[in-house]
Amino acid sequence: MAKKPKEVESPDTTMWMVTFADLVTLLMTFFVLLLTMSSMDTKSLQTMFTLFAGASGPLDFSPYGQVTPMPGDSDMTPGPLDGMSPDNVDMLTTLTEILDTSGYVKEPEAILKRLTVRSRDIVKQLTEQYTDQINVTEDERGVVLSFEETVMFDPGSSRVRMEMYPLLDVLAVVLKAVSGRILILGNSDDTPMHSGEYESNWDLSLSRALNVLYYFISEHDLPEERLGVGGMGHTKPIASNTTQAGRDKNRRVEIVITK
Repeated sequence: MAKKPKEVESPDTTMWMVTFADLVTLLMTFFVLLLTMSSMDTKSLQTMFTLFAGASGPLDFSPYGQVTPMPGDSDMTPGPLDGMSPDNVDMLTTLTEILDTSGYVKEPEAILKRLTVRSRDIVKQLTEQYTDQINVTEDERGVVLSFEETVMFDPGSSRVRMEMYPLLDVLAVVLKAVSGRILILGNSDDTPMHSGEYESNWDLSLSRALNVLYYFISEHDLPEERLGVGGMGHTKPIASNTTQAGRDKNRRVEIVITK
C-alpha cells in the first residue's frame, strides 16, 4: 500500500509585519530623539543667553547647571554670582535666567539679535574681572543688579568710568526689553565725607545714581517715565561697616527692575 504524501505547509505571509513593526518602532524612536534634542537646544539658548557670553553654543555653558535663584526662592541676600563657574562667569547669563523664569521678558532671543559679538565679549571680560563686585539677585523689590564702587567709579567720584560704558550699553538693551519700572539707587558706607565736592554720603550716592540714569537717557533714550532714582546714603547697608570688606560692599549702585 502506497504511503500518503505529507502535506506541505503553506508559508506564513504575515511574517513581514514583524520586521515592518520593528522598523517603524526604530524610526519613531529616532524622530522622538531628534525632537527631544531640538527642544533641549532651544531651551538652552533661551535660558542661558549664550550670545551674551560670546560662546559658540550651549555646550560652553555645561558647568553652569541651574542658576540661582530657584523658583520660589526670592528672599535672597546680595552675593556673588551664585551657581556660576568661577572660570567663566557672565552676569547677564544670570540676569536673563531670572528675567525669563520670573516672566519679566517674554522673548529672550529677541534681545540676543540686538547685540554685537564685540559687545558680548567686552561684557564677558568685565564680568569675569569683577566677579565678586557684580551681583544679580531677586528680592521683594524685583530683580536687582548691584555694582560695587570699584566697578563703576573711582573712590570719592560720581563720574562713571568710561571702560564701563559697554556694560551699560548692553544693560540698556535688556532694560528696554523688560516690563516694569527701573530704579537706580546709590548707596554708601558710613564713613564721613572729606571731599569738598560732596557735602555728605547722601550727595555722593545720589550723584552716582543720577549719572547712571543720565547715561541711559542720553545715550539710549530710555523712557524717563519708566525710570526712578534715589540716593540712600548709608541707610541700606548689606554688610558691616566695621570692616573694610563690609564698607566696600556697602558702597554700590543698584539697578532694580521692579515687579
